Amino acid sequence: MEEIWQNGEQEIIRNVSLPVSGESIRFLRSGSGVIIFHSDTLEFRGEQLFKKETEAGYRLGEATVILKTKLEPFVTVDSLIFQNGCWHGPYLNHLQQGKLKTLSGIADPEDALHYAALASMTDFEPDFDDVKQMTEIYKGPVHYKRKFLEKQLRKILLSCKPSRGLILLRDTGGLSFVLPELARTVGLTQNRYHSYDVFLHSVYTCDAIEEKNLTLRLAALLHDTGKADTRYVKEDGEASFHNHEVFSARHTEKIMKRMNLDKETSGHVCFLVRNHMFHYTEDWTDRAVRRFLSRVDVNSLEDLITLRIADRKGSGKRSNLPRAILDLKRHIDEVRRQESELKIKDLTINGHDLMNMGFEAGPRMGAVMKELLQKVKDGIIANEREILLAEAMQWMEKTSDKTILTNVGGSYE
Repeated sequence: MEEIWQNGEQEIIRNVSLPVSGESIRFLRSGSGVIIFHSDTLEFRGEQLFKKETEAGYRLGEATVILKTKLEPFVTVDSLIFQNGCWHGPYLNHLQQGKLKTLSGIADPEDALHYAALASMTDFEPDFDDVKQMTEIYKGPVHYKRKFLEKQLRKILLSCKPSRGLILLRDTGGLSFVLPELARTVGLTQNRYHSYDVFLHSVYTCDAIEEKNLTLRLAALLHDTGKADTRYVKEDGEASFHNHEVFSARHTEKIMKRMNLDKETSGHVCFLVRNHMFHYTEDWTDRAVRRFLSRVDVNSLEDLITLRIADRKGSGKRSNLPRAILDLKRHIDEVRRQESELKIKDLTINGHDLMNMGFEAGPRMGAVMKELLQKVKDGIIANEREILLAEAMQWMEKTSDKTILTNVGGSYE
């Protein structure tokens, strides 16, 4: 249906009478809605072609979309109907006011976390009585099933306003059951460069990641969890958090396991958290930049920069891209330009080094030198002696039992 709307068939959708759910829509304060369907709330049974008009339900040319919902309304705006281009129902004022209120209260911890997720998804103001009920629920023992917890966290992180639900969990006592590592940062003051405590800084940094990217938003939310372990107040009264990124990465790794995320996503989130404090100065030589690039590929660098920008926005005081990062990007461009013009003779190792490793002069040695040169040009590895020797050793081990074609060839002098 969302695709139908985007393709210009708004008139078709305006004629659909559709019960909505807080899980399946994002409201706009103007009174219009953007309809988003999820498999757990609405069943999309596909398009069917009909020969007779009387066989069709809601029609798009010769196609029909049949929808049904099995969920009972949870919040008041669930009972609204979108028909003829407008929302209808007894709780229309809640939609217009941006008010999130349950129909029958919050009965258990699952309802409470679901309500927090809806708060982030809609960016509506939670109802006072619902908040009181959440607070009472979180006074008792709470245990969430891993799958349910992971699902609700995803909803919060990929919502239009993650901070809304996370602050609600903080205020009601639920945060310690959902993300205890983040709960430890509540009230943890920082230095003069930050307007907020570590918790608020973290959730606002998450908000500042405009793209609904789970990896980036997780990294933004968790990047300072290690500050609870490393806070030190200096003689001048300023708080210091030396090496907090190391502890943050450890906490993040545990959280990734709890969320049961795939290895690639988990690894990248941990990488971003561990390296978000990279500090470039004008003293960096070309060699230092190459070493930096040896552990940070192009995509990772862009993600790190995005995270750093969000980090500054989340501080409440600074939002522009640090000059040092701009200088680093220029330095990287210059190093890559230099490396794109490299020849084999410009590599920091030569044929004699390979012969000392066990290579014999001939096509095989030429092949490995060509491959090393290409990887350096592509920015995959740095033109550093230790790195090239290690790469050559891996190449030798990988191809030791394979036949090297004689036409690979190439000079290595």
